[in-house]
Amino acid sequence: MLTVRTTKVGDRLALGPSAPPQWDAVKAIGGARWEPAYQRWTVPATIPAAVALAAVAAEHDFRFSGLDELLAAAAKSAVDLPDFPGKTSGWLHQRQAYAFAIERAATMLALGMGTGKSKIAVGLCEGWWAEKVLVIAPKKATTVWPGQFAQHAAQSWNVPSGAVRGRSGKILKNPTISARLKHFTQALALTGPTAIVLNYEMLVSKLVRDWLAGVAWDVVIFDESHRIKSPGGKWSRAAMKIKAPRRLALTGTPMPHSPPDLYAQFRALDPSVYGTSFARYRQRFFRMGGFENREVVGWNDEAGHTAAFKAASFIAESKDVLDLPPTQDLPHTYVELGEDGRRHYDELHEEFITAVGDGVVTAANALTRLLREQQVTSGLLPRDTDCRRPKRATTIGTEKADALAEILGDLPYDEPVVVFARFTHDLDEIMRVALEANRIYGEISGRRDDGLTALAPRRAGKMADGVQVCGVQIAAGGEGIDLTRARYAVYYSMGFSLGQYQQSRARIHRPGQERSTMYLHILAANTIDTQVYRALKAKKQVVDAIIEEAKG
Repeated sequence: MLTVRTTKVGDRLALGPSAPPQWDAVKAIGGARWEPAYQRWTVPATIPAAVALAAVAAEHDFRFSGLDELLAAAAKSAVDLPDFPGKTSGWLHQRQAYAFAIERAATMLALGMGTGKSKIAVGLCEGWWAEKVLVIAPKKATTVWPGQFAQHAAQSWNVPSGAVRGRSGKILKNPTISARLKHFTQALALTGPTAIVLNYEMLVSKLVRDWLAGVAWDVVIFDESHRIKSPGGKWSRAAMKIKAPRRLALTGTPMPHSPPDLYAQFRALDPSVYGTSFARYRQRFFRMGGFENREVVGWNDEAGHTAAFKAASFIAESKDVLDLPPTQDLPHTYVELGEDGRRHYDELHEEFITAVGDGVVTAANALTRLLREQQVTSGLLPRDTDCRRPKRATTIGTEKADALAEILGDLPYDEPVVVFARFTHDLDEIMRVALEANRIYGEISGRRDDGLTALAPRRAGKMADGVQVCGVQIAAGGEGIDLTRARYAVYYSMGFSLGQYQQSRARIHRPGQERSTMYLHILAANTIDTQVYRALKAKKQVVDAIIEEAKG
C-alpha cells in the first residue's frame, strides 16, 4: 500500500511529495488544482472532496496520511450540526452554512450557483424567529422568492406578490410607487411572519427609502449582493442605510472582477469587516497605480483581506458540494462578416485604436464605441449623428443568424435550446430564425417573459415547458432563472460583465440538470467578439483588456 503525505495548506489539502500512479483519479475530484511551483496537486479541504479522496484511496490501494482525521472531523460535525428549520433537512453544506450563520448578526453566503442559498436564508429567518423580513433582489428573482418561502418554510409566511390591486379590485398594470408601498404596508399588518421582496431598482426612489427606514426589520437579505459592489452606486449607498439586527448577503460571484468588489457589499452587510471609507480600504489592502492612481496594481495585505472575507462568509463552490453532470465548451462557430459589415467594422475599430493612441479613450468612456463595434458583428449598423452613417439603425448582415439556423438544424427538433444575447436586435433575429425553423420561441428579456412558465409561483423562474428556443437577454436572465430544461446553450452575443456571464452558464448547469451541458459561442472572426471571449475566460475586466490590446 502506497502512502501519500497530506498537508493542510490554507483551506486546501496538498498531496505530496510522494505521488500515486493514479493521478487521473485525483484530478477528477471537484476543485482539484495543479500547483506547478510546488509540483503537487491540491484539493479543497471540504467534506465532499475528502470523501472523494477516500474513495480514490480505497479503489487504488493507497492511503493519504491525515485523511482519516479530516473524515472523522467531518462525521462529527455532521452529527453535531443544529437542526435545520423547514419542511426538509437540507443538504450537508446547507446545514453547515446554517450552523455558521445562525449565531451571527451578519453573514455572506458565498455559495456557487445552484447550491440552494435561498433555502438556507429561509431556514435562518425561521431559526431567528423573524417577523419582518426584507429581501432585496434583482427584478427577475423577485418572482421566485414567494415560492421559496412556500416551498421551504415550516411556518406559513405572508409574501405579497408583485400584483397590486386598485380600488376596483383589478390588478394594476403599472402601479405607482405609492400603491406598491401601500400594498406592502397592508401585508405587514397581517398576522404571522411577513417577507417583503423589492428589486434593487426601487432603492433609487426616496419614497421607498423613507418607507424602509420606518419599518423595524428583523432581517434584511441582499440577494445577488454583487449588484451593490459599486461603492458610489445609488443602490449600494441606499443598501448601506437599511437597518436590521440580522443581515444576509447571498451571491455566487462575490468578486465578479476583482477583490475590491467585496468592499461595498460588506459596507452594507457588516461595516466592521472592511470599514466605511473606500479610500482607507484601498490604501490598507492594495497598491494603487495607473490612471490618476485609481487602478489596483498589487497587494499591500492579501492575507489580511482574505482572512477578513473568510471570517465573515460561508464559502463553497458548486463543483465542490454538488454532484452535477459534466460540462463541455464545444468548438466555436466562427462567422466572417460580409463586405458591408467588414468595411463598417474596420472603420469603427480603426477610429477606436486611433482614439486610444491619442489618449482620448479611457475605460470610463470606451463603452459606447465598443458597443457600436459589437452591434456591427451582429449585423446591425448602429445609429449615428455622423453624416457618413445612417440616422437609423440598419441591418447590414445576417451571418450570425445564418449560423444559428445551421446549429438548430443540426440538433433534434425536440431538443430545447437556450440562446443568450445582448441586444434586442439579436433577440429579434433569434426569434426569426426559430420561427423559420418551425420551433416554438419564448423570451426572457426586459420586454417580455414568455420564456418562463407561469404555472405556479414556485416555478416562476423555470423555462417554460413548451418553448423549444428560448432567447435570453444576458442582463435580464442571468440571475434567479432555472434553465435546466435545456442542455444546450448558445451565445449569440456576450456582455462585458464576468459575473453575468458566469451566472448565465450556471442557469443551465445547476441542480435539476440531469444531462451533460454543452456551451457554444458564435463569434465574428477577427473582431471584438474574440476579444470579449478571451477576457471573460481569463476573468479580466473586458473594457480594460480591449484598451490594453489596442495600445499594443
